[in-house]
Amino acid sequence: MLFYFLLAGTLGCEYITKFTVCEDNALAAIVIPSECADESPFLVTNLPCDHFCPPGWKLDLDVPTRSLTCTECLEGTYSIGGGDQFTSWGLNSEDFQVYCWVMTATGWEMSLDCTSWHPSSESILVSGNSSPDYWYATELVFYADIVQLGSLIINYRKDTSSFLGWDIGDFYVFIDQNLAYFDYTFDSSEWKTLNVSLSKGIHRISIMFDKYTTEQVSEVQIKEIQIRGSDFSAKECQVCLQGSSHKGSDKCMVCEANAYLNQGICIRCPYGTISQPGSTSEKDCYDANLCNMNDYHFYYSDCEGGKMKKIFEWNTPLMCDNSGINLPLNEDLDCRPCSKGEYYEGSKCRSCPTGTYITDGHLGNTCQECSQGKYAPKVSEYAYWTKIPEVFQSFCVSTENAVCSYGWEARGTYLVTSPVYETGSKIYLQTRVNITENNAKVDFQFATSGDYTKLTLYVDGIARLSYVGNKEDRVSQFLDQGEHSLKWVCVHSWKGEEECKISSIMIEGGNTGGAYQCVSCKQGFYSLGSVDYCNKCPIGTTSNSDNTGCIPCLDTEISTSDGLCQTCPNGLVPSENHTHCIVTDTLSLNTTVFILKNFTGSEGQQPEYCSLSRLKMFCYETFYGPSESSGNYFYLSVLNPSEVLMPSYTQVSQGKAYAFGIMDKDQLSLPIFNLTKPDDACTAEQSKIVLNLGSQVASVLETNTGFNVSYINGDYCSTTERFSTNIVFFCDKDEIEGWPIFVGNKSCKYTFYWPTIHACHICRNNETKSTHGACDYGERSVHTFEGDNCIWENRTNHYVVKENCNNHVFKSTAFILSMIITALLLIVVSVLIICACKKKSSMKKLIQFKESKAQEMN
Repeated sequence: MLFYFLLAGTLGCEYITKFTVCEDNALAAIVIPSECADESPFLVTNLPCDHFCPPGWKLDLDVPTRSLTCTECLEGTYSIGGGDQFTSWGLNSEDFQVYCWVMTATGWEMSLDCTSWHPSSESILVSGNSSPDYWYATELVFYADIVQLGSLIINYRKDTSSFLGWDIGDFYVFIDQNLAYFDYTFDSSEWKTLNVSLSKGIHRISIMFDKYTTEQVSEVQIKEIQIRGSDFSAKECQVCLQGSSHKGSDKCMVCEANAYLNQGICIRCPYGTISQPGSTSEKDCYDANLCNMNDYHFYYSDCEGGKMKKIFEWNTPLMCDNSGINLPLNEDLDCRPCSKGEYYEGSKCRSCPTGTYITDGHLGNTCQECSQGKYAPKVSEYAYWTKIPEVFQSFCVSTENAVCSYGWEARGTYLVTSPVYETGSKIYLQTRVNITENNAKVDFQFATSGDYTKLTLYVDGIARLSYVGNKEDRVSQFLDQGEHSLKWVCVHSWKGEEECKISSIMIEGGNTGGAYQCVSCKQGFYSLGSVDYCNKCPIGTTSNSDNTGCIPCLDTEISTSDGLCQTCPNGLVPSENHTHCIVTDTLSLNTTVFILKNFTGSEGQQPEYCSLSRLKMFCYETFYGPSESSGNYFYLSVLNPSEVLMPSYTQVSQGKAYAFGIMDKDQLSLPIFNLTKPDDACTAEQSKIVLNLGSQVASVLETNTGFNVSYINGDYCSTTERFSTNIVFFCDKDEIEGWPIFVGNKSCKYTFYWPTIHACHICRNNETKSTHGACDYGERSVHTFEGDNCIWENRTNHYVVKENCNNHVFKSTAFILSMIITALLLIVVSVLIICACKKKSSMKKLIQFKESKAQEMN
């Protein structure tokens, strides 16, 4: 056999060696001879498993000696040493276990209403999603058997954003349930590489991502996972799928445009030729078209002695042949004016100091102090692009989520995307801003070329402005107070003459930059001058006429958090510190008076009714409650606010309330409610949340059956609307304090009916009812009763008085009228009787006369 090996070596045989997996501490090698006298494969057994080969090398067999050796990887190939590498996610599902959870009222639950880690393409693994307005988590689990000191390497990209001031999306890696790596960073879209050491032994590796699900994109993409140390050596060298490598490499290299890889070095293409990114040979370089005026740009130098230079330079990367073509000569110009809010300090433009402003940024002008009662709001304007400012990040991501070579390019007076991207590549320009003013905005001027080129502005991960095709415009997007992520994304549809161009970006209302105007403080705010914002007057005060200080509100006014004094609604008076409107023992609405003593309570104190044994369990501070409906619990005060402190529940805001609710999160629609991130160590009831349903009295109005109270300015119910409460108090004499009954809600407004005797007003004279008894010996009883919707102050249902019926009857109009009518009737009857008698006498005489005449005739 030894002779056979020696003979084979002498004849120059070549061998292809394939190794089996390690079993019973031994390897086997299948040897396939080539160009040998005998090309029959043969097996070499009992090889040691622990032969070590470093990264960039592979395990090999020295056939003549039957001993293991290491062979260096060839150019265009690489190895990570003994380990596992995952880059093709459609083929390795059996190596991983994936899970997803959704936070419900009872805690984290595995759910069908979510997706876990999954391939978005053959080369990218992406985190999943759930229904909006839920906390969501996904986990990728696999096991690594480490036989030598090793490491876990993950190449990932975290594309997360901010929502209502919260950073959405956290990335974790756990080794044996111990946190080994975390990434809480905000909106960092570039590819990152983490490297975690692994000791010998079997390890459970968990890769997790959690977030609060909104309409914004928030995900993690994984391009590669390496587990080094799970074997002693690599059995094969891997071919570079993109770019190439030098001999003995543990990774592949990708050259930028206009260069190619040669022996591990990126070499420029020959003069007059160009290449695409990732070229691996000089053959990839091709002849370029001659350059034209679109292939160079200009920028301005610093200002020196009142002059600056207009300097021309070729674009980078230069995708044309500039042989024999000269750039235009540099030009001497008068110094350009600085951007808004900037002045010249020597040869450079600087932002005006805080509290100063400049209206004209030409050379020689200086910043002016902003006077008392005014402020100088800051603005950041970017219109000159010698380089990309440090506050911006620029990068590119291809359709395969690989990093492109070029992001946005500075061209002196504008930013532009490069012409060398793959189809569908996305070129990002992003920054973060802290907005301190109301009505703030971002304004930018842009141009796009190409029928399908697309430029989109994302604010906190949500597309706000989007333009497709050949466009040129200047547009604005308003911004709310707080921190925001701004991201401009240009998408190239194909390899061709496409580009996005941004000429200027201006951010107004933030806390950076300089000021170009001095603005009066609004009512309720003041300044002592030289400031970039006005101070809010303390509660109970407002600003004076020139906004240089604060003065107390009038005795009849209150001051809310906006620094404005206002009169309390009809029937209410200011609290002692003039921060809230309250009611006294009586509520007077025009001529109508309601008795609220014992029902409302003194300022900030419990109502007297709450001291009754039957109500002690149904009062909290100045509130009656809970009034339950569909798992929500409501607490209402009668025009008497107080602090709400419920440590067992998550509470959105602090401060006084006239009404509040302990609400079921699942019934709420605003995402901010659930942004209190679950924590196993927290004892709070996570399914409920405390909400202020009204911190201000909007109105108190009289009705036919009582009065209505409207509370407003509770916690935010949506991004523009706050919670409010309407209570309909109606008169019910069978109820003393009564009880609030939930009727329903329309959007953010909750309505209650509250039957109580306190909604019955004090009776007026024309509202009582009386009955009279019979007149007995000159006297009779008169019974007077309360009206249907009114009461007497002493709470007596009715009272009885005696009155003289004679004097009273004879003098009454009815009695006198009846006497007159009776007298008239007597007179008429007498006249009729007299007339009748006279007629009877006349008839008798007539008869006698006729009888006498008859006798005479006889």
